[in-house]
Amino acid sequence: MEAARMIRMCRTRQWRTNGGIFTANSCIGFIFSFPIVCMNVCAHPARLRTMKPEPQILVHVGLHKCGSTWLQKEIFCRPDYGFTAPWGAMSHRAVTEFVALDPLCFDPAITRAKFDDALRDGPADAPVAVISHEALSSRPHHGMYYAPGVADRLHQTFPQAKVLLIFREQASIIYSLYGEHIRNGGRHSFAQFIGTGNEPPGWTALCRLSFFEYDRLLQMYQDVFGAEHVLRPAA
Repeated sequence: MEAARMIRMCRTRQWRTNGGIFTANSCIGFIFSFPIVCMNVCAHPARLRTMKPEPQILVHVGLHKCGSTWLQKEIFCRPDYGFTAPWGAMSHRAVTEFVALDPLCFDPAITRAKFDDALRDGPADAPVAVISHEALSSRPHHGMYYAPGVADRLHQTFPQAKVLLIFREQASIIYSLYGEHIRNGGRHSFAQFIGTGNEPPGWTALCRLSFFEYDRLLQMYQDVFGAEHVLRPAA
C-alpha cells in the first residue's frame, strides 16, 4: 500500500512544459516527421547528389520500457524510411563513448570522428542518422543516474542534433522496470526497489521515484540542446 501511495504521489507531477502535454501520438508523430521529410528529399536524387547535405543527427535516449526495441528494429534501421544507424540500431557504441568512460578523458572531436567514420560506411542517401540507446538517459533500475553529464557530452559532439524522448505512465514503467530487475536476478522487494522514504543516511532507493517526474528531465534536455531541438508535446 505504501509503495502504491508513493507512485501516485510521483504521478501527480504533471508532464507539462510550455503548456504542452505528453501523449503517445505526439511522440510517434515526432518520429515520423523525419521520414516524411526524408522521402521528399530522396525523391530528387540529382538534387541530393549536388547538395550533398550532412544527415540530421537524431539522438534517441529512451526512456527504458518505452518501445525502444520496436523502434530500433522496425524504424531506425530502415534506409527506405530515410534512417541510418551508423553505430547499430541499438547503439551500444554510444554507451561506450558517452556513458561508460572516464569523463576526464572525453574528447568530442575524437568521438565525432569515430561516428563520422561509421557514417561513411552506411547508406549514402539516408537523411537521418540515428543514435539510439535507452541507457543514454540513465539506468534507474540499476540505481545509475547520470543524464545531465551524458547530455552535455552528446551536445558537445553533436551540437545540432535532435533529441527524442518517449515517456510512459509512471506506475506502468516502474512496475515494468521492477520485473526486469527480478528477471535479472535482483532480490529487492518492491518496497525496497522504490524506497520507503525511511532509508538511513548515506543510502537511497535503487529506483528513485524523482527520476519519473518527467518535466524536469525534459527541461534539462531543452536547456542543453535548445527547446526547438527536443520533442515539445502538443497541447
